[in-house]
Amino acid sequence: MTEVKAWKLISKKDASVGKWFPLEERTYELPDGRIIDDFTVTTLSDVSMVIPFTPEGKVIMCHQFKPGADELTYEFPGGRIEDRHADFEAVAKAELVEETGIVADQVYFFGETVTFPTKASERVKNYYVLNAVVSREPEFDETENIELVYFTPSEIDEKIKAGEINTAPSLSAWLQLKLKHPELLRQ
Repeated sequence: MTEVKAWKLISKKDASVGKWFPLEERTYELPDGRIIDDFTVTTLSDVSMVIPFTPEGKVIMCHQFKPGADELTYEFPGGRIEDRHADFEAVAKAELVEETGIVADQVYFFGETVTFPTKASERVKNYYVLNAVVSREPEFDETENIELVYFTPSEIDEKIKAGEINTAPSLSAWLQLKLKHPELLRQ
């Protein structure tokens, strides 16, 4: 059996073509000594994603258009860390307000996922919130148009089976939550 070894990063340089999609062109030395001098990786900032549970046990998702997929998606609220955020918990709370109008005093971290490990450095920090209530108008970014939808946990599972919920970060967060906190999904 072959031993798996990490690649050695030799250099990296900015290859971004715009602010929406930062890129690095990297040079690596492979374990066998070969050099890969044109490996491109996106360096999008990390994300916090939140699974909000209402007092009735429903889960709130965002229904919106995503240009990368070129389709309408169902996703849990989330967003990228920016200089204005103190940490990933602050991102989670801010994105809840911005995308849903939910103000949460407490969010609970339950795991992390890597979205596209071959070509992206992005990681998603996963949180959940209990007793989520929309208490104010969302504060959408200039390109956002979001419809909030309420699903039971079993409805989410059915939408996943039907391919209607298909984004990797939401799928991995849902699976992670189901495995770590099954008590939250009892109806």
